[in-house]
Amino acid sequence: SGGAGIALAQWINDGEAPFDLWEVDIRRAQPFQKNRRYLRERVSETLGLLYADHFPYRQMATSRNIRRSPLHEHLKARGA
Repeated sequence: SGGAGIALAQWINDGEAPFDLWEVDIRRAQPFQKNRRYLRERVSETLGLLYADHFPYRQMATSRNIRRSPLHEHLKARGA
């Protein structure tokens, strides 16, 4: 977006990032996030929440169970 664009322009001009750019760094993405179904569901949900009330620790409802802990099945079998 515009914010990332101006940051990139300043970085090119000054030789260093003007502030922490981790939020827009492509390296933060995980391999499962390349999945088109995941992207379609998550983008639709995210855009729908753009002007919604945000509160700490809100969990996304879409694209669940794509990545699981190695303990997932063990805990699920015990009712967690």
